[in-house]
Amino acid sequence: KKRRMMMFLKEAERKRKLESRIERKIPLNMRLPLSALKVGSTWTGTVISLTNFGVYVDIGTECDGLLHISQISSTFFVE
Repeated sequence: KKRRMMMFLKEAERKRKLESRIERKIPLNMRLPLSALKVGSTWTGTVISLTNFGVYVDIGTECDGLLHISQISSTFFVE
């Protein structure tokens, strides 16, 4: 009985994690390579996760970008 309850709880946790994932707009096979990025260019993206040191942002490339907390503006915000 205890084992069934643990299996049920693990399955519920797995489903909750899957449902809380952010949907990526661009599939992985259609993303830009990192070599396409140029220094100083401006990109628009979607926040994937928040951390103590900044945010991870999906900008449509092979991997997510990290925006350091010191680089986040407190005056400009788009809802």
